[in-house]
Amino acid sequence: MQGFLAAGYHFANMDDGWAGSRAANGTIIPDPKMFPGGLRAFVQAMNSRGFRAGVYTDRGTKTCGGRPGSEGFETNDAQAYVAAGVEYVKEDSCYASADHLVAYRQYATMRDALKNASSAPGAKPVFFSLCGWSTWYGPVGAALGNSWRIGRDDTDWSNVLVNIDAAAQLAQDSGPGGWNDPCLLLGATDRGNELVTEQQSVTQFLMWAMVAAPLLLSQSITNMTLLREQTYLNPEIIAINQDRLGRAGQRVVGGPLTGNGADPPARVAACSMAQQWTLFESGAKAGYIGTSGNVCLNVDNCGTSVIGYECLTAGGTCCGPSCYKNLQWHIKGADASSASIVSGLDEYCLTPGQDGTITLAPCDGSAQQLWDASALAGGASGPIKWLGSPGGACLSLDAPSTTTNIWGRRLANGDAAVAFINVGPAAASIACDSDCLAEITGWNPSLNATIRDVVARSSTGKILVGSGLPSVTLGPDEAALWRISPTLD
Repeated sequence: MQGFLAAGYHFANMDDGWAGSRAANGTIIPDPKMFPGGLRAFVQAMNSRGFRAGVYTDRGTKTCGGRPGSEGFETNDAQAYVAAGVEYVKEDSCYASADHLVAYRQYATMRDALKNASSAPGAKPVFFSLCGWSTWYGPVGAALGNSWRIGRDDTDWSNVLVNIDAAAQLAQDSGPGGWNDPCLLLGATDRGNELVTEQQSVTQFLMWAMVAAPLLLSQSITNMTLLREQTYLNPEIIAINQDRLGRAGQRVVGGPLTGNGADPPARVAACSMAQQWTLFESGAKAGYIGTSGNVCLNVDNCGTSVIGYECLTAGGTCCGPSCYKNLQWHIKGADASSASIVSGLDEYCLTPGQDGTITLAPCDGSAQQLWDASALAGGASGPIKWLGSPGGACLSLDAPSTTTNIWGRRLANGDAAVAFINVGPAAASIACDSDCLAEITGWNPSLNATIRDVVARSSTGKILVGSGLPSVTLGPDEAALWRISPTLD
């Protein structure tokens, strides 16, 4: 652990499951079986090992695991955390309203409670981490906390890719004091279960460095593989992540990487016979819009992303143990041939973006939100046509074809970082040509520059900026990260 401390991994954070109950006065009480010494004892144990301690809560009435949430108890909880010496608070979004303004207000309440509690003499400042799973926190995140989750729980590789795509949308919202958080760095659990491969762990770390994400390890340190340990402790990768300019990397070549995993995003695409939908209006599936393969439209994590997911009728979702509103829809309008498609969660409508990806947005009756769902009348199957496209487009779960990306990031000393990623099933050769390098750096094409492979920690040669970068060949789920430095010779 000392190696991780020396490298800058200073927080040891508890996630869901530590809270047990509340006292009559509202004070949060840790689970007595797990924490017989209380919260302060946990903090002291972490401090004695050199770590700063963090805890978990939820802006709703309960946590995702059913423990006490902070809604209505923000002042009580903030005072308890600060009194115990806690320096990091993650606040989740289960059992809470999906309405944007309500979410902002609840997070602001906890923000203010933590600020007030930590302003007492001798109190430590608290890093406040919002966990709302959605891109719509990006533009307002810096006003509410120090980091904000911009996507789903990344419990497997497909979700890692979803969150990389989310970071691509929000680079402008991240900077010193407030950071886009694409979730945790995955490896093996304490029981040895591999959530992603070793190569995927390395690729994830390189991309987290590129987008200036918080580096939070969600895996066992004691049985970590040598490759993962060497990657997470690599000072040159960490230096790019922690660069003091704080500018998040941007995607400059390629499009969304998602759709290669199990939960493809909903999008509009050229209409075809493959886009056959059915509106289930009776029985257990009332209001579900699905395909013949038992795949339904789903509001991912009760946020704003819309994906294809198994049509569930048991097991519960993030809006409660028996709530399936994130899978339910109704067609709103006097005529199904020109109607809105509204989520069962709130008055939010299916809304295609400029890149064709569909998200939820407040219903406004605009042409952007109008669909022709008349083919689904009476339980029939057929396409759902988007009326916002003069050329014709349909609701689709088609996967995008992009499997490679190039990302770039300017650094404080004038250098640039360039990341390459391949998520396709075969090796791919990727090159950042002169236009690509110019977009990243803005340098004079007559300059020379040196290339350093920060993973291998070795220099690979010199280039003329106007000639672009040499190509790199990457295997499946592999990435490369280079540091480019201009020279005067």
